[in-house]
Amino acid sequence: VRGLTEAGVQVPGNCSVMGFDDVLPAKVSTPAMTTIRQPLNEMGDQAAEQMLHTVKHAASGNTETPQLLKVAPELVWRASTAML
Repeated sequence: VRGLTEAGVQVPGNCSVMGFDDVLPAKVSTPAMTTIRQPLNEMGDQAAEQMLHTVKHAASGNTETPQLLKVAPELVWRASTAML
């Protein structure tokens, strides 16, 4: 955003900017940056549950097919993106 502004490009007037992971600087930058927030606590909980489940079943000699677990990210709309 700073580089665009220094180049004379207005954010979000001429260019929308979006970040990822909803880090603290996204909230306090000027303009505040639109970002994608990942549900890290939920992801950690699911990973821990899956690990405990796998260890429990492996100890009894059972093996299972690995699973792909997905959690939905969240769009955090702030001032760095313009409406289409």
